[in-house]
Amino acid sequence: MKPKTRAILMSAFVCPGLGQVIVGKRRGYLFIAGSVIVLVLLFLSIFRIILQEMPPEMVMNMSPLEYSSAFVKVRQRTYHENIPIIVAFLAIWLGSIVDLAIRKQPENKPDTPD
Repeated sequence: MKPKTRAILMSAFVCPGLGQVIVGKRRGYLFIAGSVIVLVLLFLSIFRIILQEMPPEMVMNMSPLEYSSAFVKVRQRTYHENIPIIVAFLAIWLGSIVDLAIRKQPENKPDTPD
C-alpha cells in the first residue's frame, strides 16, 4: 500500500489528522487537536442535556414508561442542539481527508509500494 493511501485511510478511519502526522505534515496536529476539542464539546453538551432532562433525583422515582419518554426527549434535544458541533467535526474529518488527497508528492521521492 502506498504511503499516501495509508495516510488517507488513517485520517478517514482512525483519527482526523493522523495521516498528516504520518506523512510529516505539522498541520495534522491541528486536525487532531481540533477533532478532540470538538468531540469533548459534543460529549459535554450531551452530558448537560441528560442532566437537565433526567436529574438524578427524578430518575430514582421514574416508572419504566417515564424512562422511555425521557430518553426520547433527550435524544431529540441532543440531535437538535448539537447539529453545529456535529457539522464542525464532519468538516474537520473531511478536511483532513481532502488535505491528504490533494497533497502533491515530492518529485525526488516517488511513492513506493510496501
